[in-house]
Amino acid sequence: MLTYLSVKNLAIVSELVLNFDSGMHVITGETGAGKSIIIDALSIALGERASSDQIRAQQRQAEVTVTFDLQNLPLVIELLRDQDLAVEHECIIRRIINADGPSRAYINGYPVTAQQIKSIAPHLVHIHSQHQHHALLESDYQRQILDSYAQHDHLLLKVKESYNAWFDVTQQIKLLNESQQQLDRLSLLEYQIQEFKNLNLQSNELQTLEQRHKQLAKSEELLATCQNVTAILDNDDTGILKQLHTAANQIAHLQKITPRFNNTVELLQQAIIQVTETNSDLHSFLEQADLDPQELYNLEQRLSAIHALARKLKVNPELLNEHFQTLCSQYELLVNANTKLLEMEQKLQLCLQEYQQAALKLHESRMIAAKRLAKEIIAHLKNLELTHAKFEVLSDFNPQQQPSMNGLDQISFMVSANPGQPLGPLKKIASGGELSRISLAIQAISAQRMATPTLILDEVDVGISGKTAAAVGHMMRELAKQAQILCITHLPQVAALGSVHFKVTKTQTKDSTSTAIIPLNRQARVQELARLLGGISITPEALAHAESMLAVATP
Repeated sequence: MLTYLSVKNLAIVSELVLNFDSGMHVITGETGAGKSIIIDALSIALGERASSDQIRAQQRQAEVTVTFDLQNLPLVIELLRDQDLAVEHECIIRRIINADGPSRAYINGYPVTAQQIKSIAPHLVHIHSQHQHHALLESDYQRQILDSYAQHDHLLLKVKESYNAWFDVTQQIKLLNESQQQLDRLSLLEYQIQEFKNLNLQSNELQTLEQRHKQLAKSEELLATCQNVTAILDNDDTGILKQLHTAANQIAHLQKITPRFNNTVELLQQAIIQVTETNSDLHSFLEQADLDPQELYNLEQRLSAIHALARKLKVNPELLNEHFQTLCSQYELLVNANTKLLEMEQKLQLCLQEYQQAALKLHESRMIAAKRLAKEIIAHLKNLELTHAKFEVLSDFNPQQQPSMNGLDQISFMVSANPGQPLGPLKKIASGGELSRISLAIQAISAQRMATPTLILDEVDVGISGKTAAAVGHMMRELAKQAQILCITHLPQVAALGSVHFKVTKTQTKDSTSTAIIPLNRQARVQELARLLGGISITPEALAHAESMLAVATP
């Protein structure tokens, strides 16, 4: 249960510290004093969105700290230990809101995310506000109440699992049907694949062809150049070799006259040797040169065909083989679509049958729980001064409707609050006060089954007064025997029954506004009850009445 709440610089609260015990805690105060600050602070501490707008004016940081006693909550202890958050039968949650940065959260001093806090919050506190009155009018919320009361989580899980299986198959069929709609592509794919087969392009063939073509395209130039050079070197009349030999003979004659030309003769002889070897190498190349015009033509035709297909398919020529594999995969998918579609449609029928069986079992459990829930609600409504009220929970099962994750039931709460009035949907029949009492009756029933130790009721007594208000207060006191109750109320009949009474006050100055929440002793409680009874001024009669109410209410 909740044992401690500390609030700093949140909204119009400067600093607030409250300690809680078991039993029924009532919170009263003038309209606009800030009674909902406890709910706002708890909501923030339990992981709800925190905004810098919630920080008190002229402050840079707000902080909320709450402490829960976990001695009777082994599930929460287990959840915290699973997240390596050390606990000793206590959970301390701290949330810090920064004006210029993200908020921070801690559990037992360990940094955590808001989502981690939210994972344990439902096991710590349940907040019931006037919003739930309006939610109670919706069929989905009524279904949640019935399922929570029935406690058939295993049936809900089975329906959810079978629904997911059915949904997955429907998605696969949708994809296959989309493939079926592309069957007009099949003939085009067949034609394109055949073109690839006709081309018979081998791996790395394009690179090999381009290299060979480059060689052959340059062959004519190579031959012509080599022939020109050999003509220059060994022409019988003007060739370089002929002229070198003539020069060498003439210098050799001079050598006989003077040794001065010995080196010159040697150089000329070396030149003759090098030119002769060059000439021999060129003649060897010319003898081995392979110039086949037909091969060059064939190469050009092959390359032309490859590039033409690449242009046609708008693919880089180097990626043609990869594109061919893609086309084959698409073709195989389309060819097998019919067979696969038949298989999936058969599977869908099996999934649908399994889903409907699970939904039917859930419906049967809901029907049983609906009768028990209606009976208990009627009993509570009688205690809440709705003596002639009738209440039914209808579960309309329609196996022909589209499967949903929550089954095939349409849940409706039907009520008749007055004699002679026919049963009708809660949305159309119940008044504000009747809706409050029906909601409270549901909370009373839920409290007997829920593991959440703390229940916060935010003005759930709206729209009622007098004898009915007293009945509501007594029901809250009964609830407090099973769960810790924090009740924000404006009714003295309810406030008098609390085991602890807090009063919310608001102080305003020229420059600031602040809210405080203080526990009241007996004398202060009499004053507050008299204020609730007497209106503008507190009369002796109001004080006497308040004293009497408190005396009767005190065990």
